[in-house]
Amino acid sequence: MGFKLTEEFKAKADKICAKYPRRDAALIPLLQELQKEAGYIAEEGMEALALFLELPYSRVKAVVTFYTMFNREPAGKYRLQVCRNISCHMAGAPGLL
Repeated sequence: MGFKLTEEFKAKADKICAKYPRRDAALIPLLQELQKEAGYIAEEGMEALALFLELPYSRVKAVVTFYTMFNREPAGKYRLQVCRNISCHMAGAPGLL
């Protein structure tokens, strides 16, 4: 694995983890922090974070792929998303699309 978490990130991550009863509970805030640094979350970043938190890679990947707020590839400056669930559909999402 060529990607490594920076010492600055690790220091920030330790502070974030200290706010939770278990380190793994900080997964989403740490993913947000990782994305803030690079603009997206690369596979290597997920692997490094899994090692840092002592979690299975599959758990980190599952969270990243479940939530649409996480980008898995570089994105533009602005990102537009339209909710596509039933509530949004009834509120007029198809017209917005």
